[in-house]
Amino acid sequence: MLRKSAEIREKREKLSSWLIVALMTAGTLSFGQGEGPNGVQVIDADHAEYYGHLLVQDQGGRFKPVHTLATDVMKKIRRSDTYDDLSAMQVFLGIHTDVLTWQEEPLIYVSGQPIRDKLSLTGKYASLHDFFGINFDGYVLAEDAEKARRKKANQRNQYDKDVLKTDERVFVLYGLFTGHYLRILPLRDDPNNSWYSPFDQELPFEGEDLDFVSTIIPYYNLAVSNGHKTGNWKSADKMVDLIDTYQRKISPEGLLPSKSKVQMEITYNKLDLFKRLKNAYITLGLLLLILQFISLFRPSVKLKWPMRIGTWLFFLLFIAHGIGLGMRWYLSGHAPWSNGYEAVVFIAFITVGAGLIFTKSSKVVLGATGILAWLMLFVAHMNSLDPEITNLVPVLKSYWLMIHVAVITGSYGFLGLGAILGLIILVMNLFLNESNKKRMLLTTKELTYVSEMVIIIGLFMLTIGTFLGGVWANESWGRYWGWDAKETWALASVIAYAIILHFRFIPFLKGQFAFNTASLWSYASIIMTFFGVNFYFSGLHSYAQGDPIPIPSWVYVTVASIFVLNIVSYLKYRSVVKKTPKKSEE
Repeated sequence: MLRKSAEIREKREKLSSWLIVALMTAGTLSFGQGEGPNGVQVIDADHAEYYGHLLVQDQGGRFKPVHTLATDVMKKIRRSDTYDDLSAMQVFLGIHTDVLTWQEEPLIYVSGQPIRDKLSLTGKYASLHDFFGINFDGYVLAEDAEKARRKKANQRNQYDKDVLKTDERVFVLYGLFTGHYLRILPLRDDPNNSWYSPFDQELPFEGEDLDFVSTIIPYYNLAVSNGHKTGNWKSADKMVDLIDTYQRKISPEGLLPSKSKVQMEITYNKLDLFKRLKNAYITLGLLLLILQFISLFRPSVKLKWPMRIGTWLFFLLFIAHGIGLGMRWYLSGHAPWSNGYEAVVFIAFITVGAGLIFTKSSKVVLGATGILAWLMLFVAHMNSLDPEITNLVPVLKSYWLMIHVAVITGSYGFLGLGAILGLIILVMNLFLNESNKKRMLLTTKELTYVSEMVIIIGLFMLTIGTFLGGVWANESWGRYWGWDAKETWALASVIAYAIILHFRFIPFLKGQFAFNTASLWSYASIIMTFFGVNFYFSGLHSYAQGDPIPIPSWVYVTVASIFVLNIVSYLKYRSVVKKTPKKSEE
């Protein structure tokens, strides 16, 4: 659904003409009485659910339930999959059967107060009419959006960014109003297996197929109108059955997902499992850390059973996480680490697994794992990563996706755990004093050993994954190594962590403080390898085209905060350990 800037003007012209057709169709065929806010037609929830099982073809050629399309669109335009008490499917069908009324509904999340003031909004949401007017005679953000696009990414101010985000939501909803995304009609014997929307201006159907596709939507709208009047939605359900039968009869055998697979995808949508796990991980992780610190500072307090229960709960979250990845694998038909969103979710899974493996060494590890897993899932659900299930691009259609990508991204989980343990140890140093130094130094020493073990595993995986990537590169591009940006930074990460593991042989770097500081800062090389290369360098593995996006301000704040933490932690650490025998310090 994202548009390239070069195609925007052409698509807007098409959308304008499509919208006129859609308005005429819906305006003459929808007779239901309004039942919801502002008089909109509220589709029966059970019928909306039933309609959601129909298949639709997305822009990438993937066949998926209409429920998935409706959910993705709602999350895009509203940042939520509901509107008041209405589900995404109720909104979706309401728009397609009552276009005129739904234009007044504030569905679009507007970024930034300046744009809200420009639209004279009292809240954060706007309707399509707020942007285009009742007669669709002008677009409020047209000039601002055009100016923002002409600027380089690193020259855009906050207003420009807000305009582009809002503009994208506006035209996603605009496409929904025109029926542009409702590609539910397959073309018989089409070699490309292309599907069409009944709202398309030119439909390449003939004979009986043309009769069906030209009448099914008017008949469906009449059935919806009858459902509103009588409360009986059986006729509308029958229209859905007809479309479903047509889809499966016309399409080649084996092309479409089975009905059980469709139901599983709808269940996956409703669970929104990874978003739920994000909150569960941070809650349980912080609770385990608090309990562990209570035990550390108050040894007399017995917390064996609470810690044991917390560990088992963490294990259950890990199982749920794995089930979610398994469902996504089954639904997509490929390993669930083929794009940025899936990779981050998979790294979080590996991190939790690593935490469970090493929790016997120290309960602090599990608490740290919860925080890191939350952070990764938080990043996964930011606007920059798209959670939509998509078909694989040709270069990724290889068994090496399961091997190379799994190994190398899995290493990021272990190395990330080493980084978060380093951070926790630096924080623990702030609480060092003469009365607790024996327990604290023993605990930090124990955690340092755990950190070293997970980094060793992570380094082995990172090294092996890099070599496997070379083999895949030879198969795909005819060379093992080309000093591509991703390859170069992967090698830099291997060297960085190899040096850290040899700190013990360097006299002035020998000791837990230097090791934990390095393990924390070195994760920046992983972040650069995974994220930075994609957006700041052009190459075979990246999305950038020589026009890097500006570095977010929170990055500078985070770096400065960690730097200050390092200094304060070091001063406190040295003030205590200088009175401690050297053997205990290391």
